[in-house]
Amino acid sequence: DNFIRLLYYKINFTEKNMSKYTKVTPANVQELLDYDAETGSFAWKPRDLKWFTDKGGRYTAKWCQTNFNHKHAGKAALTAVSDTGYNTGGILGHVFSAHRVAWAHVHGCWPNGELDHINRDRQDNRISNLRLATKALNGHNRTPRGSSRYSGVSWYAPQEKWKASVAKDGVFYYLGYFESEEEAARTRDKKAVELYGAAATLNFPQAC
Repeated sequence: DNFIRLLYYKINFTEKNMSKYTKVTPANVQELLDYDAETGSFAWKPRDLKWFTDKGGRYTAKWCQTNFNHKHAGKAALTAVSDTGYNTGGILGHVFSAHRVAWAHVHGCWPNGELDHINRDRQDNRISNLRLATKALNGHNRTPRGSSRYSGVSWYAPQEKWKASVAKDGVFYYLGYFESEEEAARTRDKKAVELYGAAATLNFPQAC
């Protein structure tokens, strides 16, 4: 019973999450929003009358259109920040992440899978900073929380040395212990290049 309930929940959640991408199309995104690819920012365009309906009384479709455009046209859009640090905002009653909207605006299709912020800044939504990524690559590109300034390096107290590691597809590669924090970081970089190639996020990109 628990398994059936869990399966139902996962299917139901997936259907709800996917439905917004069919209800709000890339063409809608392009019509409703201006996107500056150089800065990654959005602004609302003046909205056509077709997007509004009569609400009763003086709240006619035309009144609603005028009110919306007066308040929002030309103003910044998708500027809220989620608990996970991404810019978000509502479009036609559905909440979207700004980086996914940027991709749809430029390419005319919703991204098929995850998007990675190349420089790790989740609010830098320039199209040049976005790339399609597997879960493994996206996870690899996240800045880890640890005692080191370098990605993939942490302090191992029992040996009083720096430990280097990197992960791909759920497999963790432990690369040893080092006296020098920098040596651990460079060892981790070499393994990251071996696993991810040109897509690897490196501590010393000029050195590899």
